[in-house]
Amino acid sequence: MNKIITIVLVFMLMIVSSCYKFEENPENGEQNNNVNENIENTDESNENENNIKINADNNNIEKNDEGTDIESISENDDLEIEAEAVIHENNVRIVYPNGDIYEGEMKNGMMDGFGIYTYVNGDVYEGDFKENKPHGHGKLTSPNNFVYEGGMKNGMMDGFGIYTYSNGDVYEGEFKENYQHGHGRFTVPNKYVYEGEFRDDFINGHGVTIYANGDKYEGEFVNGMKEGLGTYTYANGNKFVGKYRDGKKEGSGVLYYIDGTIEEGYWENDIFVGSNELNNEINQIIEIEN
Repeated sequence: MNKIITIVLVFMLMIVSSCYKFEENPENGEQNNNVNENIENTDESNENENNIKINADNNNIEKNDEGTDIESISENDDLEIEAEAVIHENNVRIVYPNGDIYEGEMKNGMMDGFGIYTYVNGDVYEGDFKENKPHGHGKLTSPNNFVYEGGMKNGMMDGFGIYTYSNGDVYEGEFKENYQHGHGRFTVPNKYVYEGEFRDDFINGHGVTIYANGDKYEGEFVNGMKEGLGTYTYANGNKFVGKYRDGKKEGSGVLYYIDGTIEEGYWENDIFVGSNELNNEINQIIEIEN
């Protein structure tokens, strides 16, 4: 009997103990919840601090960008008075009020070095510049007109160059202040090739013309025309030595035929009019030829 009572008491104590533990667990749960809430609050405060820092950094960046933009605008305002300029790796791009565009090197505020200048009419110069002018070597292209490549001086064609016309004609030689001037070679396809002296954009002085049919003239020229004493050799071997005016035989001359005969006398407007009394001039011509 006593054993049974003892067992019942032990069992009751165990029930009471378990109820007591069950009451303590909610407090521990609440403590854990409080800890979790503290952790969440801490994370939120950290995030707020990070957000504050990020926003502050962004504000600083934006302020720096705004400062840079203001500086750029203030600088560009000065340039836009005359042109719109964009600088990139020591090169500049300028759009002028009239529509011309320059892209290239600059020095002391002027075009200096290599660059490309595009005119509003479509012409393009590509080459060396010095103090705002084409100077050195360059290429000037005028669509449907010409292409020039060669020496430039103070903004003008000067020195040796090649000038190609839109019709295919080509001048290759010396230039002076935009004029064909000095020694040069002028080619007209399927017609003739002239090589000799030029002056003020015309064939002037002594030169040689070889025609497409095989004829050849060597002598004096004035403004592109045979003028003065010259020798014209025909493709068949005949040869005239005498005077020319406006591109035609005019005055005393001697015509040598390939069969050995000679016709000497006077020519007018490219036509032989017969012998004359100017034997001294004819003799001089014969002496020159010999």
